[in-house]
Amino acid sequence: MAGASSTSPNGNARVAALLRDGRPYICNDLAADPVASLLFDKALEAGLQSAAAIPVPYDNHVGFLLTICSTEKNVFNEKEVNLLGEVASTVSLGLERIERERERKRAEEALLQSEETYRVLVESLPDIVLRFDRNARHLFASRNTEVVTGVSAGQLIGKTHREVGMPESVCILAENAIRAVFDSGNPYEAELEVPVKGKKATFNCRLLPEFDARGTVLSVLSISRDVTAHRRMEIALESEASRRRILMEACRDGIAIFNQGHKVVEANPGFCQMLGYTPEETLNLHTWDFEAVMSQERIRTDFADLTQINATFESSHRRKGGQIVDVEVTASGAMVAGEPLVLTVVRDISQRKRDELALRESEARYRALVETSSDWVWETDRSGRYTFISNRVADILGFAPDEMIHQTRSDFMPEDEAMRTREVFEGITAAHRSFHSLEII
Repeated sequence: MAGASSTSPNGNARVAALLRDGRPYICNDLAADPVASLLFDKALEAGLQSAAAIPVPYDNHVGFLLTICSTEKNVFNEKEVNLLGEVASTVSLGLERIERERERKRAEEALLQSEETYRVLVESLPDIVLRFDRNARHLFASRNTEVVTGVSAGQLIGKTHREVGMPESVCILAENAIRAVFDSGNPYEAELEVPVKGKKATFNCRLLPEFDARGTVLSVLSISRDVTAHRRMEIALESEASRRRILMEACRDGIAIFNQGHKVVEANPGFCQMLGYTPEETLNLHTWDFEAVMSQERIRTDFADLTQINATFESSHRRKGGQIVDVEVTASGAMVAGEPLVLTVVRDISQRKRDELALRESEARYRALVETSSDWVWETDRSGRYTFISNRVADILGFAPDEMIHQTRSDFMPEDEAMRTREVFEGITAAHRSFHSLEII
């Protein structure tokens, strides 16, 4: 027996029909069958007399034809055809087993590749990755687990937190959380403190359910991140914000922060009270809404770049009711979180201005009185040096006031008289008393 196939186009079409139909073709006299000349033209040329083409099932369809030829006629009886059918089935079964083995190997390789990728990914993460069974025993542990537990990843496998010596509080929390995820099938997230190298560290822990094909929770994956530094930073920021809030609220001066649009973005109670606005109203104000000296155009021009402002100046602000308040403004600009801002400390100096005006008026009245007096009026400091001399001294001593300023009394007296008056004035100064009718030569 020998195998043969067709090379003619019609023959190939017939082969395709056999593959499609899945029925065997038996011919015990090739020369007498016109179809055989299409299928087995090469077999006829080789002197073969009979042939059989048996479909071989493969992957739920006819994969190919098992072709047997003979140099004799009438060799394919029913028994031999059945035998060839069994051979085809055996070949089909073998091929399917070979393909399943190939698929299994491909799946194993893919699984190994996936596991390797997963391992590389997990080991490259800063997070601690664990997997637990329903009894809270470790099924997997990333290498960096040893940093926290002091136990290598390999030693953790098959053990619970309690069995590796974790604190009881951590064990209870972990066991309850793992049980909750198994029972509910929902993720769980919490923060816990654990000792790490003798110090407390804060970890954010997320537990995720892992399901099998039936939707049952098979295991729980835990991903823990050390958030100690982050939490400390949050506490520091909250503390700083609290101190700033206390300072803002307790400060009697007005404090306000403006953005580049010259709009109030934050103000303390002192600033609101100074202008007579509520806190909500104040946050809707622009500088020119209360500035009584500078126009909006000047403000935009003089304070175009807030980050360059570092000045103290006097101005006047207009209260909500229209009253004018004299103020001293200390302004300092900076870039904060990418935004130009200016911090201003505003002090109400209205009373100081009134006091300064009253002092100037008093000094003017005093000077007018002194200059119209026929007496010589003078003032000295503790060391006896003249700090003020009225113009009348020119008529009495013949010196101009400028010639005597910062000189002592002794500079214009005989030595013995200077010594006498020095003792007198030292006694007066020590006793803090006034004097009159003192004769000086």
